[in-house]
Amino acid sequence: MFPKSSDTITRVLARYEKVNFAYLFGSSAGFDAAHARDVDVAVYLNERDRKARNDIKLELYVALSRSLNTNEVDILVLNDAENLILLHEIVLNGIVLLDRDLDFRLHFEQRILHSAIDFRENRRAMMGI
Repeated sequence: MFPKSSDTITRVLARYEKVNFAYLFGSSAGFDAAHARDVDVAVYLNERDRKARNDIKLELYVALSRSLNTNEVDILVLNDAENLILLHEIVLNGIVLLDRDLDFRLHFEQRILHSAIDFRENRRAMMGI
């Protein structure tokens, strides 16, 4: 899958001005990406309205599915993601495909990493570890 498909994904994402930054994550971004069964893409959208973000997510799904010739595409809108463990994984191990605002992305990553550290420390304290 990688790197030819990652170039295709980046080209598709770049056509959407509302995509601030994007990551390839999961098995698609791993060491064995050639055998990945699906394509996991996380995007942060410059859009305040949740319904509009969902519409963009659907447009991205269709465009990526057509460009990659597969329906095995998963799009995660980072603006709406609440799973801190998944967000932490994306920030740590994901591959940045598109970055229109480096400072904003770094601030986002810093916030996720700090939240993950706080979560881990609070969990340890609650469990008495």
